[in-house]
Amino acid sequence: MVNRSLLIVFLLISGTSLLLAGQPTSGGKDLFTEIQKRADHGDPEAELALGQLYGTGTGVSRSLSKAFKWHRKAADHGLARAQYQLGLDYAGGLGVKKDKAAALEWFQKAAEQGLPEAQFGTGLAFLNGTGTDENATEAVKWFKKSAAQGYAEAQNELGNCYLEGTGVPKDPVAGVNLLKQAAEAGLPAAQHALGLCYQQGRGITRDYVQAYKWLSLAAAEDDANAAEIKVSLAKVESVLNQDQIAEGQRLARDFKPAEKGAAPVASGAAPADSSATGSVNVTAEDSHAEVFVDGNFVGNAPAKLKLAPGTHAVEVRSPGKKSFHRDLTVGAGAELTVRAELESQ
Repeated sequence: MVNRSLLIVFLLISGTSLLLAGQPTSGGKDLFTEIQKRADHGDPEAELALGQLYGTGTGVSRSLSKAFKWHRKAADHGLARAQYQLGLDYAGGLGVKKDKAAALEWFQKAAEQGLPEAQFGTGLAFLNGTGTDENATEAVKWFKKSAAQGYAEAQNELGNCYLEGTGVPKDPVAGVNLLKQAAEAGLPAAQHALGLCYQQGRGITRDYVQAYKWLSLAAAEDDANAAEIKVSLAKVESVLNQDQIAEGQRLARDFKPAEKGAAPVASGAAPADSSATGSVNVTAEDSHAEVFVDGNFVGNAPAKLKLAPGTHAVEVRSPGKKSFHRDLTVGAGAELTVRAELESQ
């Protein structure tokens, strides 16, 4: 029952802000007592959960300072989610004096353990110079790690970096591919950017119907930028006939977001645990080389990929080098190795 209760806590109140006002309830008090027993015995998962209970006022009077205290205990035990939450506490001044440098320190600890949201937060800090000097190259490094795990916000930021040449050589095609992944996951900012790319023919063939679809979706969800998006939408609508507008509306209406956290692999790729997959190991002398499958960024070399049977285009890129291309036919259960030899341009 204890593990089930812990799970319920994380499902209900885990996330980025986490700190919503609340009042103790009888059921909440029972949950609080149960979690506190585990936390008092040094269980880091329970310590984090107890901090969240204090932060939301679930089963106890709300106290941001006590929430911070328990987040710190769990973070000191090395729990990545707690380290990330502690970074959020420092960034927002939640129960502790605001400290952007400390926020980055804890974000990076969690990022180094592979937590995608922490990798994204670390990338943003370096991109914006928050708690550190601006370093676009370092920001891109962390965005790539997060994007390779399917984190939509990182895919969106990395896509924009490729579009603008921020911290990485400008590559509009790669940028659009990343924006597509984030847009398909339902991220309004990425839908907006992708719609503009279709409108302008930037990194992709101009398609006003697709532009209308993505801008419509973004306008419906992004309240903060709705006015700007609607201006772009009106410009697209002005060049469409009624049938095309109807088609764009149908596409927007039928849109269903992809499962969040899905790995950004090529279309036709199967889940990693599927028995009907093949394994492809991609290596390169340059450990920073970027690996793409069917046009989608999947991580840095060396990369271990699970792909559905069929033909896939593998590309490896590195600044100052000629891109490596190879078409692979992958069979179920196959184990293939590709070593990319990158020649100087």
